[in-house]
This record gives sequence, structure tokens and C-alpha cells, in this order.
Amino acid sequence: MNPAISLLMALLLAGCASALPSPGKSGRQPINTGAQVINAGLPSPGQAKPTVFPAPVISRPAVPANIYQATSPASQAASVEPMMETDERLTIYFPPNGTEFKPDPGTLKQLDSSLPVAQRVDVVARTDADKPSAADEAVALKRALNAREYLIRRGVAASMIYIQYASAVDFAGDNSTAFGRSQNRRVELVIQ
Repeated sequence: MNPAISLLMALLLAGCASALPSPGKSGRQPINTGAQVINAGLPSPGQAKPTVFPAPVISRPAVPANIYQATSPASQAASVEPMMETDERLTIYFPPNGTEFKPDPGTLKQLDSSLPVAQRVDVVARTDADKPSAADEAVALKRALNAREYLIRRGVAASMIYIQYASAVDFAGDNSTAFGRSQNRRVELVIQ
């Protein structure tokens, strides 16, 4: 082997094996500590210290969504209603490949009491597929859209409804059993 290549390899391995300096020793501050957010730019000599802002309060993890309806500031200001104390989660189950949104009477009663004070409704549609496919994605989307239309007919503003759908993910039950698959064919309404 060429001695120059051997030397280069040895230098690369030595560089990879050295430990990185800790943030405290280098004088750099972490950008996001979880308690505060610090302006990422370090000050130059003679400049003021970085601006420190309080971290945003997040009540629940962000949910990736395929379709969002935006809310306008005017529509938010126009409807000031009492907020719900906690999120309410209602689940509606479907037959195989079914997309018709038909809540049972108990769920309807809960909807009637929760929707008037809701500030936001997340519609989360899932299927019982083993592998993601375009056909199952279409079923999940149709379930979500049917739930959205149902809520709009019941008086919920379209701007308050956010939908998410996916196939072959987020199983609620054991997908290897018939009962588990029946628990996975669902739409969850998260009312906030």
C-alpha cells in the first residue's frame, strides 16, 4: 500500500477518535435548552448580549397532517367562548373498507356537549392495513373527509377542523387478530 495513503488513513482515524469539546469549554451556548430560546448569533465584541426569549408552551406534541384548514385572526377574535378544560378524544369505528361516518348514540351525546365549547377539532383517520398503499390511503382520507363534513353539518366551523390520515400506522389494537383490526379501522376526534 502506498505510504501516503497509509498516512492519510491514520490521520483520518486519529481525527475521528478524538473527543469533541463540551459546550462549556468552548464558550458556546446551546441554542435551545428547552427552558429558553437564545438568539443563535453570538455577539461580537462591543455588542449587546443575545436576546433571550421564553420558550413556547406546547400543550401536546405537534401532529403531522396531510390537510390543514387555516384559521384567520378575524374569525378567532369573533368567537370568544369558554375553553374546554382538557382534550376530549372520541373514537368512531368502521367496517372493513367502510368510510361512512356514523357515530353511535353515546358518541353523539358526547359530541353535542363538547362541540359548542370546542376551539379546535382534530380528525385523525386510520386503517387496519398491514402495509401502506394508495388504496388504503384513499380509504383513510375518505373517512377523514366524511368526518369533517359531518362536523360541518353539525355547526362546527371548517376553520376549526384539522384532519390527518394514514394507513398501516398508529395501531390501537393487535393487527394480527380480527378484534385488533376492528380497533384500528377508526377515526378519532380530538376536541380541544
